[in-house]
Amino acid sequence: MRDVKEITIDDTVYEIKELNVGEVRKWMKSEIEFEDKYSGKEGSGGVDLVGEWLMNDIPFRVLLLMTNIQESHLDDMLPGNLNLLVEACKEVNPYFFALRQKLILVGDQVLEKRAVSNN
Repeated sequence: MRDVKEITIDDTVYEIKELNVGEVRKWMKSEIEFEDKYSGKEGSGGVDLVGEWLMNDIPFRVLLLMTNIQESHLDDMLPGNLNLLVEACKEVNPYFFALRQKLILVGDQVLEKRAVSNN
């Protein structure tokens, strides 16, 4: 059964859901598509830099996948309150965050090898 956690922030109840394997696969595919868009392979698009980088552990687009928060509500939230959502997401989805960390490490290794071979 899927793990679901509820937290209340400023009198609003948010649900954080555990992603199933299919949702994690969908996220991986969307990350590749996002990278293509972000790197200019499909045009520059309108990358939301705040949404991507404000929270250290998770971009807004993944927060939307794991929670029932509406995108329009993100702008009204304080970073500290967003962090409460992020921490709840990490608690409910430890396997997702472990996989994400492994992917970051592999990406860093690839970039390091490219830098060394270009010198």
